Amino acid sequence: MAGINQINAAYLPAEDRLLLRISSQAGEEFRFWLTRRVVAGLLAAFGRTVDSWAETMTPDDIPGREVLRDFKREQLTSQGDFSRAYDQDDKILPLGEAAVLVGGVNIKLVADGAVLNLGLADGRNMRLQLSIRLLGGFHRILVDSARKAEWQIDLSPPAPEGVSVVSSVIQ
Repeated sequence: MAGINQINAAYLPAEDRLLLRISSQAGEEFRFWLTRRVVAGLLAAFGRTVDSWAETMTPDDIPGREVLRDFKREQLTSQGDFSRAYDQDDKILPLGEAAVLVGGVNIKLVADGAVLNLGLADGRNMRLQLSIRLLGGFHRILVDSARKAEWQIDLSPPAPEGVSVVSSVIQ
């Protein structure tokens, strides 16, 4: 996939799932179904990842370290243009018009962000390269969507003690 242009998630009550739409800078759109289980796992993994970045951005030897870390976490998850509507223009649909069910997810930290591997129910895999900024925005989109779905997923930030994410797998 070319670079990511926009990410959109919407809760569809009739499906009791989120419809995730990711558009690329090359005019492609990828559509995925996310179940409650996958969203809960993604939120936990994203939260640990965002917290680990916030930890590395916060010096150890300063007063108010916890407050600064919380501020850094908030900065990471609020970046992005959330005022712009998702572009509904016709796009190329490489995976087809119907959304594909995501059965598992693997998140791996890299130097400038994270790699998100989506294991699709039809056996294919989709690899997404996310910058730190984009991962923080994606996390916020999922949190907002999970709230609208009223799935009663724990949306609070994970405890900061011993945060160390190298890779997270949700299956």
